[in-house]
Amino acid sequence: MGSGFWLLLISLVLILLNTLVVMPQKEQQTGLELAQKIFNLFVFLCVFSSGVTGLWAIVMERERSWVLFIALLSLVLAIGLNVGSLVNG
Repeated sequence: MGSGFWLLLISLVLILLNTLVVMPQKEQQTGLELAQKIFNLFVFLCVFSSGVTGLWAIVMERERSWVLFIALLSLVLAIGLNVGSLVNG
């Protein structure tokens, strides 16, 4: 298992942590918006690096692992959600 798998695993754990811990704390306490934005940026960077690594392995190394396709799908989803939120305001 290469670096794409570990980046994907870290990304999924961070997304789960964000959903179960960080977001409920932000709703209960005020003043955590900056911490939420920094955490979201860190999660996006992990997803982005996982997807780029997966894309590199699929295109250049001719790998066909399901983990790489999930990493690539998560990259497309993350970019789509970010572009959608920028377009809609």
